[in-house]
Amino acid sequence: MANDMTTVAQHWQDIDKHTALEWGMRHTMVKRSARLTRIHTRRTLTSWGWRGEIEDAVLIVSELVANAIQHGRVVGHQFAVRIALLECGGLVIDVSDPVPDFPNFADAIAQDAGPQHPEQGRGLLVAVRLSAEITWFPRQYRGKTVRARLVGKPVRHRCATSLCANPQEQPQV
Repeated sequence: MANDMTTVAQHWQDIDKHTALEWGMRHTMVKRSARLTRIHTRRTLTSWGWRGEIEDAVLIVSELVANAIQHGRVVGHQFAVRIALLECGGLVIDVSDPVPDFPNFADAIAQDAGPQHPEQGRGLLVAVRLSAEITWFPRQYRGKTVRARLVGKPVRHRCATSLCANPQEQPQV
């Protein structure tokens, strides 16, 4: 676990180092919060002039927030959303909840999940298909964060790290 936490910490530093803009909010874990989060996300990305698929990002936020509300609800706690626009035009979406584990994450994001798949609404599967990468990690003090990374059109330059690369694209030779 120490290596995983070191990797997560390094990844956070890489994101922070290459973040051009960021927005975040905390909200109560009730269904209507998903709608409010969609509205704020759309407004934020539009005001930033993000050159990616805004509706895909809004849908990913909506699915991750709905999952946090349904599966991560703990009385007296809130969920948190953080969106970071990277210098290279990529976008990082983090949704955090107070539940520290994510059982069967690999199964939940399986592209070939059959109809008997245990994840009811297929929200993570939607997020997987619309994002370049999706992962999760435990938070330092309580809970976990589910992270989706989207590739946008570069505004200035490409990051020196792999943060903005699409892992599904093959490198050109």
